[in-house]
Amino acid sequence: MKRLSYILLFVLISGTSWGQNIKDALNLSDYRIQGTARSAAMGNAFGALGGDFTSASINPAGIGVFRSSEFEFTLTQGSTDMDATYLGNKTTASRSWMNMPNMGYVATFKSNSPSVVSFNIGLGYNRMKDFNTREIIRGDNANSSMLDDFVENANQNNWSDYYEELAWETGVLPFDSISGTYWNDINNDGYGQSQKKSIIRKGNINEYIFSMAANFNNRFYLGATIGVQDVYFKESTSFNEDDRNNNIAIFNSYDFRTYQKTTGTGINFKIGAIYKPIPALRLGLSLHTPTYYNLHDYFYTGMNSSTELGDNEWNSPYSNYNYDFHNPMEAIISAAYVIGNKGLISVDYEYKDYSNGEFSSDNWNGDDSDFDDVNSDIKKYYQAAGNLHIGGEFRPNQNFSVRGGFEYYQSPYESSQINSDANTKTYSMGIGWQMNGFFADLTYKNLQKKSYIYLYDSADAAKMKMDRDYLMMTIGFRF
Repeated sequence: MKRLSYILLFVLISGTSWGQNIKDALNLSDYRIQGTARSAAMGNAFGALGGDFTSASINPAGIGVFRSSEFEFTLTQGSTDMDATYLGNKTTASRSWMNMPNMGYVATFKSNSPSVVSFNIGLGYNRMKDFNTREIIRGDNANSSMLDDFVENANQNNWSDYYEELAWETGVLPFDSISGTYWNDINNDGYGQSQKKSIIRKGNINEYIFSMAANFNNRFYLGATIGVQDVYFKESTSFNEDDRNNNIAIFNSYDFRTYQKTTGTGINFKIGAIYKPIPALRLGLSLHTPTYYNLHDYFYTGMNSSTELGDNEWNSPYSNYNYDFHNPMEAIISAAYVIGNKGLISVDYEYKDYSNGEFSSDNWNGDDSDFDDVNSDIKKYYQAAGNLHIGGEFRPNQNFSVRGGFEYYQSPYESSQINSDANTKTYSMGIGWQMNGFFADLTYKNLQKKSYIYLYDSADAAKMKMDRDYLMMTIGFRF
C-alpha cells in the first residue's frame, strides 16, 4: 500500500517526463545563511545589531549602523558526516569542501542634515544555502523492492520512460502475457536481497546584494535590500539491489541511477528598521518578500541489470524543463542589549509559512494545472515554522572579542508527518581581533539534524543523522 502521507523526500514520477516535487520546494525555501565569521559565531542573530554585512540578508537596516566604510570577505572549510541506519545496518559517508560564502563592501556617506547622520550603500553576496552532502544507505535481507513500485505503476498504466521503461528494457520487469500483468522475480522468490543507495549533492544558493540604509540621529535606522539569488544544484543517485545470497532464481542485481541539475535565478526585496528606545537597547523588524525564481531542470535516469538470461543497460531520454517557483515571505523580529563597551546579547526570531511555496509555468501562455498536484502537496505536507537565533559577544579589551551562538530551525513538515520533529540545531563559537582599521574573525560552527527518508515508496524508513562542521575566517578593512 502506498504511504504517500509519509513520503516527503522522493516522489516517483508518472507520465512521460520529469517533474517538480515538494523536496525541490524545500530546497528553495529552507535557508541556512552563511555570511561573515562574526555573524556565524553569534548564531546569525544580527537583526537588531547591524554593523555586519550579513545583516543585509537579515535586516537591511543593519547596513545603516556602519560608521565607516568597510570591505571584507570570508573563507570557509566545511565537512559533513551523514550517518544512516537502515534494516539494522549503519553506514557513514563524508564530504568536505572549501569556498568563499561571503564578500561585502559598505560605503558610508556622511550627511550635513541635522537629522540624518549618514547614508550607506552595501554591495556583495551572502550564501543562503549549501547543498554539499554525500549519503550512503545500506541494508541486507530486505522485505520489499523498488521493483514492487514499478510493478504497481505499470499495472495501473502509470508508465514512465524514466522508471518503468528502464526496468522493462533491462529485463527486471517482465510481462506475463497470460495474466496480462507485469511482475518481478524478487517478489516471487520472497525477497532477502541486499540494498544500497548512494546520493551525492553539490551546489549552493548565493544572494547578490544591493542595499541602502540611512542613520537617523544614531537612534533610528531604515534600510532596504534587493537580492538576486543564483541557484546551482546537482544531485546524482545510485540505487542497487543485489541477490548476494543466491535466493532468487533468475535475478542477480540491478543498478538504477538518476541525475538532476537545477540552475536559475531569483529576485526578492527586503525592508527593515532598527530602533533604539534607550542607548543600550536595540529593536529590529524586517520583512522579506518571496523570492521569485525562474529555473531550469535537466534530468535523466539510467539502469543496468544482471540476470541469468544476460546483462542489459538502458538510459532514459534527456529532460529539459523551464518553470517558475516562489517561496514564502518571511518576517523577522529581533532585539539586542549592549552592555557598555564590554559585550552584548542578541536574539532573532524568524517566521515563515512553508506551505505558501508555489510552482508555476515560466511563460504567460503556460498551463499552471501541470503543477496542481505538487502545489497541493506543498500545502498539505508543510506548515509554518519559527527559527530562533541567539548570540553573545564579550570584549575583555577594545581589540579582542569572544563570541558564542545557538540556532534552532523548526521542522517545516506538518505535525502528522514522519519528519515533523526533524529540527536543526547549530552551536557556534569564535574570536575576533581588530586594530588600526584591520580586523580578523575566526569561528567554529557545528550543525546537527536527525530525519528519516524512504529509498522508495514501499521501503522501510532509513534514519539519518547529519553532523556538519564549519571553520570560518573573515578578513576585513575599515576606512
